Amino acid sequence: MSFGLNSKYYDSSLTALINSGKNFSGFAKNYYIRFLRYPGGLESRTYFWDKPSLTPQARLLYANVLRVKSPDKLNKAKHNEQLSENGSAVVSVAQYGNFLNFCKKNDVTPIIVLNTWYYHDENKVYAICSDDKLDDPKWDQILDNIKKQIEYTHTVYNATVYWEIGNEDNHIYSAEIYSQIVNRYASVIKASFPNDKVLINFSNPTGKKIEANWNENVINALASSKAIKYIDFIAPHYYRGFKTDENYKSMVNSDDIAARFKKLNIFEETQRFDQTLHEYPNIHIFFTEFGLFPKVTNPNYNSQLEGLLMLYYLMEFNASKRVDGIIRHGFTQTSSGFYFDNNTFKQLKYNFNPEDDKTYNIFKYIPPKAKVVKIFFDNNPIKATKFVETNSYSYTVSTFSNSSACIINLINFGGTPVNFDIKDILNNMAGEKLTLTTYRFADLNNKQWSNNKTSLEFTSTVQLPSYSYSVINTAK
Repeated sequence: MSFGLNSKYYDSSLTALINSGKNFSGFAKNYYIRFLRYPGGLESRTYFWDKPSLTPQARLLYANVLRVKSPDKLNKAKHNEQLSENGSAVVSVAQYGNFLNFCKKNDVTPIIVLNTWYYHDENKVYAICSDDKLDDPKWDQILDNIKKQIEYTHTVYNATVYWEIGNEDNHIYSAEIYSQIVNRYASVIKASFPNDKVLINFSNPTGKKIEANWNENVINALASSKAIKYIDFIAPHYYRGFKTDENYKSMVNSDDIAARFKKLNIFEETQRFDQTLHEYPNIHIFFTEFGLFPKVTNPNYNSQLEGLLMLYYLMEFNASKRVDGIIRHGFTQTSSGFYFDNNTFKQLKYNFNPEDDKTYNIFKYIPPKAKVVKIFFDNNPIKATKFVETNSYSYTVSTFSNSSACIINLINFGGTPVNFDIKDILNNMAGEKLTLTTYRFADLNNKQWSNNKTSLEFTSTVQLPSYSYSVINTAK
């Protein structure tokens, strides 16, 4: 399973990193950053790689659509209007190429989100869809723009590119309309570069969508039009743990923490995707956005708890069928960033000085939620084959195909230690030495946590400390 981050094209920290000339490749490899998604999610709807001067026009059109179609997104409508009025966040034509060069230089694969809302000629922006129908747009112009973007991309980045067709279009387009757009876009991509990957939008079973059975309807429509052969991945987004509909003031209470974890059963929801795709074994799953808690400016935000929850996400994703990749939202932007330079760190208003991160020459602060990615992937080189959840802890099992060795991940998200019985899992390991590594998050207000790595003879039980992540490895 691969990991990556979502990046906004007008994120000043990302631009500064790209323009700095710093060597990012070692850092990316160390922290398992294999993909960068660009130009962002909602941002892709108003982004023109070759005509950024037309972005303000697109933002005004987009703001009007949000105001009419999505009354719950009035703040986003106002935000896009303000960006359009002051001309901010408009980048140069060179920035797209700079991003691709950055990916090439640092051995990171780009996931490019294609604009499925607007297209342009030399001077004007037009809607691809209006009044809930494809309003006879100029497809020759649209597809010519897409082809030019694909060809230019490969002149800079001469390896496999991942193309995500739209962003969360299940919120606004019918399955019929979206599948028609996918058919046209994907055929151009595969005709130009057959080895490139095509990702399509997919709704979470419990997520927002414009019609019932949206996922199934899209798959059926693509199958009927023979375009299903172009599809490499479905690309759902997952934000169940990102909403602000609960009382975060009580989040330091162990019962509330355990309740939060139990609500985040990504594994169960991903099984439903597998059922929808049962006729198409070659289509896999790439979560191109997932998030954890609300903005870090929340006064009750707890970086350790988010780190522990991040490990839980990773365990579930790794155990889910067909999941080949995940993209965490976001990269360096202040509101939901994974890494922070000096300017963004100051905006966090944390009450400590990140002295522990002096050795890193890329970012000012690397929070627990980012550090645990390295911990997880260092310990899990293969996919898990089993996921089990109880009221206070969960575990996964990964078995190596060419031996009896296995890796067990255990997370205790409760406030009480748990004795975990491993004899049924390791029934043929008697007399063998096991490596047990435990990361304790017991003091949730500290920015660091303890790491206790021990070797032990085979035993029937292992104690899981409260708020802890443990790995048992029989291969070492």
